[in-house]
Amino acid sequence: MSVVLKMTPIVIKLQECGSQLQECGSKLQEYGPQLQEYDLKLQEYGPKLQEYGSKLQEYSSKLQEYSSKLREYSLKLQEYGPKLQECGPKLQEYGLKLQEYGSKLQEYG
Repeated sequence: MSVVLKMTPIVIKLQECGSQLQECGSKLQEYGPQLQEYDLKLQEYGPKLQEYGSKLQEYSSKLQEYSSKLREYSLKLQEYGPKLQECGPKLQEYGLKLQEYGSKLQEYG
């Protein structure tokens, strides 16, 4: 009789586990179609995501290329900027002289 008493808690535990397994099984049956639907969507969107990923990599490399060119041009602007500022007043001076010579040519012409 002592063996039967020791088995009782095990039997109760097994019954609890069995009912939990049945509950999990019914949930799996319930969620199975949804999981299949999500799987199909993943299969559909997977290639698109890969395509977008490769385009992003392409655009990223182009951005890096343009960024390095911008840095290069920025350095050139820093180098030539002061020289251009020096030339500005000289150009104005030459412009005025050209106007003056143009007026004289019209006078004599």
